[in-house]
Amino acid sequence: APLVGLRIVVEDSGCGIEARELKVLNGGEPFAQVGKGQLEGSGGTGLGLTIARQFLALHNGSSLAIESEGIGRGARFVMHVRARELDQTRYSTVREDDEEGQMMAAAVEAEATAAAAEEDTTRAPVQSAATTSPQPPADPRPEWIPDTSRGPAVRILHAEDDLVVHLTLSLVLFKPIGVDCVHAQDGSAAVDLILGRGEHFDLIIMDNQMPNMSGTEATRQLRAGGFTGRIIGVTGDPVGCDDRMAFDNSGVDEVLDKDSQGTAVLRERLHALVGGGRAVPGSPPDHSLH
Repeated sequence: APLVGLRIVVEDSGCGIEARELKVLNGGEPFAQVGKGQLEGSGGTGLGLTIARQFLALHNGSSLAIESEGIGRGARFVMHVRARELDQTRYSTVREDDEEGQMMAAAVEAEATAAAAEEDTTRAPVQSAATTSPQPPADPRPEWIPDTSRGPAVRILHAEDDLVVHLTLSLVLFKPIGVDCVHAQDGSAAVDLILGRGEHFDLIIMDNQMPNMSGTEATRQLRAGGFTGRIIGVTGDPVGCDDRMAFDNSGVDEVLDKDSQGTAVLRERLHALVGGGRAVPGSPPDHSLH
């Protein structure tokens, strides 16, 4: 069946979004936060839009965008859904012998017809959703094609207790680049995989604030146990706090912020690793990402 387009718009009359922040939210990067969300830090992860867009993209390239005319002008959330049109002769929701159901269906149809007529009197005519097929906005980022000529895929360990964060990074970073990623739910599991089971990884991406064992303690134990590979710390701890400083000094090669800029740097590190580039081990922690 051919694809048809459905445009859903949700409007609010809230505080609005300035152009700079709107660009960040529509940029598609995970962990992107603006306004109060950015200031509150641990109040949210900045993954809501990313997850929604990932789900929509899986449905025939559907998309989600945010619009606003500025501060004090509210905002619009515009979703373009591309779906296959159902054969109404095959998918009937009301049986012919269901009199009550038929009456309810007729009432709903009458209400929808009246609402559509009222809409036509207040808005300019628009093309029927059943005859349009809106295309999602083009992704400005170049497609990354992993180099498979180098043999087995690069193997990384991602120590992260938040499964949503892990799945999101898998979708936007690990799978597109072509790395083989193993997930550890906390620092203790990461230490066991390497020192206990002797598994090999080309890179460890280590969260800090995890139950059972933090990234700081896990890194210390890995270094004490003889692990010399590269460890990149990723954390939401602000620069200068005690937890962040302890993480910096635990033996990690660098610490990135858990935000859109930190994710961009992590993407560069992974590209270099897969493409055969070499990062200098023991480089000082990078605090210039805010």
